[in-house]
Amino acid sequence: MESGWVVNFKDGNRIALDEKAYKVLSKDPEEIQSEEHWFSLTAAIKKYSGITLIKGC
Repeated sequence: MESGWVVNFKDGNRIALDEKAYKVLSKDPEEIQSEEHWFSLTAAIKKYSGITLIKGC
């Protein structure tokens, strides 16, 4: 699978985004705790089971 990002929010939620979705998604910096770049979103999804994956068009 392609590379992408995991965005960790201050409220404890996290989402996974492919590269296209990451570029277009509006994020409020006040709500973000950290962002992680992953070379394999498959590996990120395995590490964070139950994470929501958002794919761009």
